[in-house]
Amino acid sequence: MGGWTYSKAMHGVVSTAAGRTKLIDSCVKLMKDYSVAFNGLDIDLEYPCLPNDKSCGDGITPTSNDREMFALFLEELRSKLPSNIPLTLATGADPKKADALDFPRIDKLVDSYNIMSYDFTSGSWGDVYTGHQTNVFSNPADPQENRKTWSAAYAS
Repeated sequence: MGGWTYSKAMHGVVSTAAGRTKLIDSCVKLMKDYSVAFNGLDIDLEYPCLPNDKSCGDGITPTSNDREMFALFLEELRSKLPSNIPLTLATGADPKKADALDFPRIDKLVDSYNIMSYDFTSGSWGDVYTGHQTNVFSNPADPQENRKTWSAAYAS
């Protein structure tokens, strides 16, 4: 649930108690009504923001409490979701994005993490360089200065 396309909506929803309740209730109902089709729920918020972070999502204005609101959302969701339903989290491979997650708080809530180790080079955001989509090691010759370190090895 979520993804880059709906990041702006997700940020708005998880930032209020009413929004979280409505989303959580619909998730729980979905999992109960369609348990034959779905065996778990994966949350893909791209990306929780740190204050002054201008790269956390298309059209998203970072606030000082994004980290807190996302952790609260996961706590509330886990408390209402049946315990036999796995809850997973898709998260970015960039360590700077990982800082926006409160891992000590949320680690006990999710069953596993899906590290998005792709989009290290060009993507729909308009880059014009080619390269490995999921490179294992960093490329110091990458023409884009900000991506020279991006790799699966750097993310670990």
